[in-house]
Amino acid sequence: MKALIISPTRELAIQIKDIIEAVIPTEYTDQIKTCCLVGGMSIQKQQRLLSYKPAIIISTPGRLWELMDDKMEPYLTNGLPMIDVLVLDEADRMIADGHFKELSK
Repeated sequence: MKALIISPTRELAIQIKDIIEAVIPTEYTDQIKTCCLVGGMSIQKQQRLLSYKPAIIISTPGRLWELMDDKMEPYLTNGLPMIDVLVLDEADRMIADGHFKELSK
């Protein structure tokens, strides 16, 4: 099972990742990997984290689009069509006209 959580801000994305990791039972931490993709952090490090094939990706729209479009990150371009769960955090902000154009693409 794969999940993608899209958050409007970097701070919120990091907070969501921390909360998810806190509730994953210790015996499942090897099977349920998470990855946070946000601006202001090294793209190379985030690509390395994606190479571990995380089950849960938490991302801001801009960094997700950058990794999918500019970097052609294989785990994202091949794996995202196969996600089971999509969460748009603060969806009203995310889909409002003129905001987060990356989502419409």
